[in-house]
Amino acid sequence: MFWLQSRTSLVSSIRANLSIFSRNLPLRYRALPSSSHPVECRPTSTIASTNQTIQRVFPISRFEVIDPTEEVEEETLPTYDVKTYYPVRLGEVLDGRYQVVAKLGYGVTSTVWLGRDLSDSNHVALKIYVSGTLKSSNELAVYERINAVETDHAGKNLIRQLWDHFFLEGPHGRHKCLVHQPLGLSVDQFLYFFPGRVMNLDALKPCLRQVLGIVDFLHTEARVIHTDLQLKNLLLPGDPKNFSGLEDAEIEAPSARKILGPERTIYTSHIVVPGNGLPLLSDFGEARFSDEEHDEDIMPNLYRAPEVVLKMNWDSKVDVWSIALMVGDYAY
Repeated sequence: MFWLQSRTSLVSSIRANLSIFSRNLPLRYRALPSSSHPVECRPTSTIASTNQTIQRVFPISRFEVIDPTEEVEEETLPTYDVKTYYPVRLGEVLDGRYQVVAKLGYGVTSTVWLGRDLSDSNHVALKIYVSGTLKSSNELAVYERINAVETDHAGKNLIRQLWDHFFLEGPHGRHKCLVHQPLGLSVDQFLYFFPGRVMNLDALKPCLRQVLGIVDFLHTEARVIHTDLQLKNLLLPGDPKNFSGLEDAEIEAPSARKILGPERTIYTSHIVVPGNGLPLLSDFGEARFSDEEHDEDIMPNLYRAPEVVLKMNWDSKVDVWSIALMVGDYAY
């Protein structure tokens, strides 16, 4: 049971109402089609081993070209600096293994892409950090600590998995790339399907119990403070069929993009219909270790705990504060 009804019926409702959801967004931001057909693609000569998946060839035309004067995606962020973002291109193979097949999202510190692992044909999510964050982000170290904890605590299994990581050399610096378990849309996006973007408390309880279980594991066993608990960081499980459909859709009807020159293109993101299950906690980019002292600025302004506002020392209690405010914002 998830939210107001069973997950199966809710996902069916999402699929049935995606056109309504999409009308609230610019036309170029497309939802994944409810059904997709396989597309025959020409193999490339860069994959020699028969044990590896053949790369797909992505169109270099037939897409909407966005006006160069219009700001889109990461360009709309107040801290955007074109030189800090790695210039990803659809079809590009990263680290000799992961082919980029669609854009999933963007943020202040990274862009996120759907990739296909050419070694086994499985899909992955590629989080490519902006340059200059190699030392400032704790995400890789936090995942290493979480993965090192041997426990039967259920909360550990409710965290988005990190499968691999590597580094990219960009034109203006080095970029860290984390290879994650691919997931569906966030709970924040999911709430577009609810009147007023709120739900009753009984509907929220299953998700709330799950979040509390995750936080209990982080605080008591991993000794990690997330510091950024909000609905956009709770992602619904993905469905492999939907990821394949998204890849096919990017070939059949390429997404709109803004071309800034031969070396950089800004692509528009997809909305991915989720599979069944409760959301998993993601994005540990601002996480901290609780066995260290902290007084730095953290948390989104709306969820900022009093001790953070007053620039006092803070600890794991800031996560509990965020959960309480999250419930207050989205439940009635």
